[in-house]
Parts: sequence; structure tokens; C-alpha cells
Amino acid sequence: MNGEASISANDDIFSGALPAIMAPLSEVTSSSEPLRMVDAGQTLIMIEKSKVCIGALFVNRNLNLIRKALRKTVEFMEAHYPDLEN
Repeated sequence: MNGEASISANDDIFSGALPAIMAPLSEVTSSSEPLRMVDAGQTLIMIEKSKVCIGALFVNRNLNLIRKALRKTVEFMEAHYPDLEN
């Protein structure tokens, strides 16, 4: 199986997984702030959200440089693809 086929086959599963992970964690933390980081043991899930998308990176450390790059990507998506908004 080529890389493109395996990525597209898993897109729906992965895109549904993020909201499924974020909803109960937001309830447990009972914070009005959006969830921005999930500690999954040796891996961290860094999360940024906009009106049009949720960006997530699986990283091995919490670096501001990585956070800024993720935020810029999410902001780019929001600015260039406003039709994605629900």
C-alpha cells in the first residue's frame, strides 16, 4: 500500500479522534480555556484550535518554537480557507 492511500484511509478516523479525546478531557479539567496539551507518557499532544480546524502535533517535548509553528499553521488555514468554518 502506498503512503497516500494509507493516509487518506486513516483521515476520517484521526480527524474524529481529536474531538473525541478533547471533549472528555475538557470536562475533567472543567476549564473554560481550550485544551492545549495532552501528556501521553513519552509523547505530548500539542493542540491549537481555530474556527476552521484543529491542529495537533505529537512531540517529545514542549518547545515554544514548536507551539509557534503549530499556531501559525492553524492561523494560515483560518486565513486562507475560511470556507472550512462550520
